[in-house]
Amino acid sequence: MNIILLIPSLEKSFNSNYISYKHITDNFKSKIMAFTAIDCFIKAKTLLAEKEKDGDLEIFRFKNFNDITRRPSLTNYIYNKIEKRVFDFEPDVIFCSNSYSLPIAIKLKKKYKIPIVLLTEFAYNPDNPLLSLNHKNLRLVKYLNLNLINKTASLIHWIWISSYADSIITCSPGDFQRDSFFNRFSTPMNYIPWPSFNPNNTDYSKKNLKQMCYIGSLSENKNLPEFKFLLPTILEKTKINKIFIVGNGPYLRLVEDLKSKYPKNIFHFKS
Repeated sequence: MNIILLIPSLEKSFNSNYISYKHITDNFKSKIMAFTAIDCFIKAKTLLAEKEKDGDLEIFRFKNFNDITRRPSLTNYIYNKIEKRVFDFEPDVIFCSNSYSLPIAIKLKKKYKIPIVLLTEFAYNPDNPLLSLNHKNLRLVKYLNLNLINKTASLIHWIWISSYADSIITCSPGDFQRDSFFNRFSTPMNYIPWPSFNPNNTDYSKKNLKQMCYIGSLSENKNLPEFKFLLPTILEKTKINKIFIVGNGPYLRLVEDLKSKYPKNIFHFKS
């Protein structure tokens, strides 16, 4: 299977989902052509490589890839750059990792007559309508008394998503509890929880409550600078006696320093 992947960021040194896509190409006789941003300054201090190939996973990175929602005029520009590379790829499916890239996915769907699988962090939720919109500018109005407008905008957005996506994957724990609503739409929706989500029937009595684990990028946007003060405080003032850290990133040195100061309490594993 040949897969087009539209994703905000894809770099093996700090994106854990890189492993998932590499697993697909290595184990399921699939090829992935990924399109993503070159300027991911949230997690990387410098521009990433424009092109990268790792077996059957091929990555192309563009400037302004994640600016489509703020500058809709970029849609055709980015699409044309992608279409030039996809032309000889003979794709079978488009995997779109957020609704930001859906306008490009729609154009590719029409061109190649192939389905779209959309991953969205949150599905439509009338109790918190701005979650599914997931746009920083729109979230500024959450403090205003505009709930009816927010609900209407979010519902219209969800109807638009459902009308073009052939399948939807959502990750929010509350989404699977609203099956009766989502069943009104013809688009099938699957719920895949975040790894950190614990179901209600979890038996915490069998867990070791004196241990904790952080899995993620060692970057500023994850508040890693706070670890310098936070982790010693946790060890000194709570029952936690072991802290496991899994990840890599710009603040690797800080984590290694903490590990040296607390060799029996803090353990680090590079992802």
